[in-house]
Amino acid sequence: MMKSQTIRNISLAFLLILCGIALFSNVQLFFSVWKSWNLSAINQDPSTLWENRIEAVRDDLPEEGELGYISEMDIPGMAYNAIDTNEEYVLTQYYLAPRLLIRGKNYPYVIGNLADLNVESTTQLEELTGLEFVASYGNGIYLFRGTQP
Repeated sequence: MMKSQTIRNISLAFLLILCGIALFSNVQLFFSVWKSWNLSAINQDPSTLWENRIEAVRDDLPEEGELGYISEMDIPGMAYNAIDTNEEYVLTQYYLAPRLLIRGKNYPYVIGNLADLNVESTTQLEELTGLEFVASYGNGIYLFRGTQP
């Protein structure tokens, strides 16, 4: 009888220690998440963030018509993420409507989404893209004059 009571006490102590460790771990997790919580970012979905990124270029474009679009995938030898590239292209099409955004350079204006491009001058930018630089809007968004056929 004494032996079973001792085993029960040891088991109970072990269970209490495990519960204490789990509680401590969860409290630590809670506070780490609490520190990184950003209340102002609650309504900042990826679509809205992208719209904010390209908002400035919209004002410098004609109200309608065709526009070109290039990204890292259009520059030979440049690394790119195909999923991000396609998603950003579709979002740009959406936010620049009713203008028609088409991949390529043969349009009066070309939007450049080149966030990962590391250039030190507009001359380098023009050499890499083969387009005439017009403006930079930050976050890798550029406006070029296209190579009209």
